[in-house]
Amino acid sequence: MARRVWGSIAQKSKGVWEIRYPKPPCPETGRRRQGSQVVRGSRKDAEGRLAELYLTLGSSPAGQDMTVDQYWRLRYWPDIEGLAPSTRCGYRSIYRSNIKPAFGERPLRAITGEEVQRWLNGMTYGAARSARAVLRAMLSHAQVSGDVGENVLMRRYRMPKEPAGTAKRTVNKGVYSAAELEALFADAHGEVWEGPGILAAFGSACREEACGARLDEIGFEDVMVEGRMRLFATYRIARTVQHLEGRLVVREGMAKNDARVRWLIVAPPHSLRLRAIVRQGQEEGRTYLLDDGFGGLMNPNTMTAAYRRWFLGRAHRYIPFNNLRNSYGTVMHSLGLDLAMVGKLMGHTQQSTTYKFYDRPGKDELIGAVASVLQVPEKRAEM
Repeated sequence: MARRVWGSIAQKSKGVWEIRYPKPPCPETGRRRQGSQVVRGSRKDAEGRLAELYLTLGSSPAGQDMTVDQYWRLRYWPDIEGLAPSTRCGYRSIYRSNIKPAFGERPLRAITGEEVQRWLNGMTYGAARSARAVLRAMLSHAQVSGDVGENVLMRRYRMPKEPAGTAKRTVNKGVYSAAELEALFADAHGEVWEGPGILAAFGSACREEACGARLDEIGFEDVMVEGRMRLFATYRIARTVQHLEGRLVVREGMAKNDARVRWLIVAPPHSLRLRAIVRQGQEEGRTYLLDDGFGGLMNPNTMTAAYRRWFLGRAHRYIPFNNLRNSYGTVMHSLGLDLAMVGKLMGHTQQSTTYKFYDRPGKDELIGAVASVLQVPEKRAEM
């Protein structure tokens, strides 16, 4: 039986339509309410918008009529706004390339396991793996909200095999030792990546965190260590910056995720060098540690490219900039710092109940933890 007519469409002028529809009753009075919207385009555009409103506001269960593409646009995409920008961009690219062409017009509840297997068979292993993960996450979201009864992507499927002889992509997972880091940064004075590199290699920042620091947000404090005053640099993660889809994406007031909103602690001698970099930048009228020369943020990809080129013709072993953070964790643990505190300094989440519910240490506690394991040299590195 066809459902009764829900809402109405009236043409106001050429290419302009007004749609009216019932809204949920007022919570205070219980009175019924009417909503209206103006849609520009064809009548088909107006009908499509009214259909979307019906799926969102109507009395019929949304998932019964909603297509995969409608669910993506109306439910799933808005709900994953809190994910990291790079993750959302990746999800959207995979959806547009592999999921929408195959299932976009299919009813959300009508996807079968046989369809999924044929879909996976038509892709390479890498594409199938990524597409399966995104569609599985989307259908899990729909299952939790009650829009589908079963997530068919949770079944076991045969994945495509990679062609024989396909070259495996190798990922550089190397890390620097403490001695290598000292030698590297001794030769890096004045390089565009030196300041962010110090925050990464000696403060645990990832690239997008290190590249977003303002000069006036980096603080310096004298701390008594073994009877001597030592200067420590501190930076509370304030923003991240990435280059995504041809533009800089800056997220204010947050790190890569909630657990990573933390204090970065840089010990001497690198805190001294960082203070010199900050002072020089302020004297030159710069705003950011990675400044474009006009008071704005530089593209992190530009910085990374300069870092990679710097190794050409030099004796230093090359590892990617992102691995400086990994080097920090390895070095701090090798110096004797407990893994739990290393995790706190790096903003990691752990599975243990103790770690999950442990209060996040403050700046002074973190400085004390770093100072307790470092042999702070007397020679000052500020130049």
